[in-house]
Amino acid sequence: MNPRPRRGVLAATFVAPAVLAADPAVAATADAPLIALCDTMSDVLRDLSATPADLDDTSPEWRPYDRIADAMCAARPETMEGIMAMARATMAHARDGGGADDDEPDGVVAVWAWAIVRHLLRVGGAT
Repeated sequence: MNPRPRRGVLAATFVAPAVLAADPAVAATADAPLIALCDTMSDVLRDLSATPADLDDTSPEWRPYDRIADAMCAARPETMEGIMAMARATMAHARDGGGADDDEPDGVVAVWAWAIVRHLLRVGGAT
């Protein structure tokens, strides 16, 4: 079973609104749901790999993956912990996802990797 990127993932613009929290404790709390969700990527991919290869990507088995993908596309993490969670999920997908387009410049791994770079620059004050 090869988890494949969804059209919504590739069409995402990574422009979800977020308020930059001045207090690090507030920012960490704001990133907590994203962190928890991203940290499930390896398990979700393992579960998907145990499903039939011809499973339609609208099947209920895809919902956990869709939740992670949608969250990562809409994310605007405010802490390094949030960005690192996105990086771990991206690495899990690159390592275990097996998608045919993972090496493509517009594949889901590349899209998420560039988002992580933008978040690092933003949170680090470079942009």
